[in-house]
Amino acid sequence: MKVLAGDIGGTNARLALVDDGRILFEKIYPSKDFRDFSSLLHHFFEETNIPLPHRACFGVAGVVSDGKAVGTNLAWKIDGSVIKQRFGFEKVILINDFAAAALGVLQLGPEWFEQIGRGEPVKGYNKAVLGPGTGLGEAVLIALEKERYHVVATEGGHCDFAPNSPEEVELLIFLKEKYGHVSYERVISGPGLADLYTFCTEQYDEDQLESSNPAKISKAALEGNSRAAEKALEIFCSVLGSEAGNLALKSLARGGVYIAGGIAPKIVNFLKKSPFRQSFEAKGRMRDLLKSIPTYVVMNKDLGLLGAAAKALE
Repeated sequence: MKVLAGDIGGTNARLALVDDGRILFEKIYPSKDFRDFSSLLHHFFEETNIPLPHRACFGVAGVVSDGKAVGTNLAWKIDGSVIKQRFGFEKVILINDFAAAALGVLQLGPEWFEQIGRGEPVKGYNKAVLGPGTGLGEAVLIALEKERYHVVATEGGHCDFAPNSPEEVELLIFLKEKYGHVSYERVISGPGLADLYTFCTEQYDEDQLESSNPAKISKAALEGNSRAAEKALEIFCSVLGSEAGNLALKSLARGGVYIAGGIAPKIVNFLKKSPFRQSFEAKGRMRDLLKSIPTYVVMNKDLGLLGAAAKALE
């Protein structure tokens, strides 16, 4: 059955027609080019001229409750029942974007996972999924019988950032002066990397790049063209490892921790050499447990779409 799947983020909105786990085609739009989600859907159907699928599921970067979604980094309010009636779908489901990403993990084979460090997954245990992009998404797959899972969305990315070194204490002070409340999302996200870079240029007394967006910062770090950019990305990876370990402990994710989102696949080789895994395991008396839990970078960019499509077919 063909379904319409969506991955609606603060930066981009992706819509795709999916059939039996295969993406037939997709369109990507800058989210802020549209005043609301209905306008985006109208544009999509006018542009593609596809027949209306019976079912649709949209993963939205924000809190989803009672069939309604409110974007965190995008000023959209989406009501699934309104979308269903306005466009004539038989079924419309709204889920958190990282709940969709977590369901997407279940659709992929091992060839899509790049392991960082040691550890082996244990059958019958929970899995955790998190990833930096425009924000920081987190979700948990609760293990059921017969290798089935129930997905639980969270807003764990907004929990308080806890520094683990004198340098990170200084970073916390730096970010607190700017934002007041400092969450993990303020550090491990695209905007977070930009703030990390500014922090590091001040620490190293280095002139900033002419264009200091996250992509340029990552490129400068990977090419070794800026010590401040390299240090910013190193801190980014370390804090990502620390929060991945936190989520693993809170969910007892012996089935594995999966790093998704748009940033991690692009820096996977840097991640392997970074303090990511060291920070993941540095949990005091729980160190041996964390050593046994594997961590993976998900290398499939369509994760959210595949998960949303699977949810539409439930």
